[in-house]
Amino acid sequence: MLYCKAVGQCRLCFFLIKKISKSKLLTMDITKLFGEMGKFQSQMETIHKQTAQLRVTKETGAGLVKLTMSGDKKLLALTIDDTLLHTKDKEMMQDLIIAAVNAALQEVDRKIQETVQENMPMGYVS
Repeated sequence: MLYCKAVGQCRLCFFLIKKISKSKLLTMDITKLFGEMGKFQSQMETIHKQTAQLRVTKETGAGLVKLTMSGDKKLLALTIDDTLLHTKDKEMMQDLIIAAVNAALQEVDRKIQETVQENMPMGYVS
């Protein structure tokens, strides 16, 4: 089975391999298949590099909560405005943080999908 350097841990590779499972790769002869696999692995490495460099910043509550997330879905920064801290409204603060995290996760997923579609040949990704 074909994996990137994050052997067995890469959700992106799993996604891509699943997407091509019904593609033209399965109808090729074995020599051609290995050639295509090499190209595919190279393209996956390119995608990994590009997605690792992604940065998404989201704000909620008119800027009361601001966070930055990386393309590999790690929270890089979280800023909570002092006015929110002084209100002592714990529930509102929790809701704003959750909303910002969810918005950032959705944006990262959208950007990863765009990167995959830009870097994979037609027919591999739908």
